[in-house]
Amino acid sequence: MTRALILMAGGYPQSALPKHLLTDAVTGKHLFETIIDNIPSDVVWVVHNKIFQGFWNGWYYSTGKDSGRVVSLFLDTQNSLGNVHNPSLWVTSGAASLAMNHQMDEVVIAPIDLYFGMDFNWVDKFLKAKHAVVMKADGGFSGMFKTTTNLLLTNGQLTHGSIGDVTARMIQRGTEFEVIKTKGLDVGTEQNLQIAPKGSIVIKR
Repeated sequence: MTRALILMAGGYPQSALPKHLLTDAVTGKHLFETIIDNIPSDVVWVVHNKIFQGFWNGWYYSTGKDSGRVVSLFLDTQNSLGNVHNPSLWVTSGAASLAMNHQMDEVVIAPIDLYFGMDFNWVDKFLKAKHAVVMKADGGFSGMFKTTTNLLLTNGQLTHGSIGDVTARMIQRGTEFEVIKTKGLDVGTEQNLQIAPKGSIVIKR
């Protein structure tokens, strides 16, 4: 079974918390690198906005190309401020088409601002499920989900909305997701960052 890990790294302007710089204080790795390390896949595709293209190019040549995975970077559609209008369209159209063209059987979609600490015991259960969503410690949807390429293709495009809107529509159309409960936190805003254990996350520039 071939798998693509798709990291959603766009959708935040230059004035927002720099999600791509959030780093585990214990391991020294960016949060997105920890996700890459712990979610086995054949390829990693990073979808980012133009504003931070310099960072992603630098990371790719210093680290990404030697990560043991085939890593590719993609620019998403955004306005001049760097806000991505349609993550749902990229997931249901771009991600599905890429997976089909590269003969990937399944995809894992994950935002880059998720913090799991050392708790990745849930990954095996997550990957064994045909369709699964990851729930955060507060009970909310983390934005990470797993599904098959065929299902994304047959569900068709969703032109506007969030990743959560994608899974909501899939559920409405009869997809049964296995719910994977974790201790994960969404730390992509200043407010949410305060919820994380003190000193656990730093901003690595």
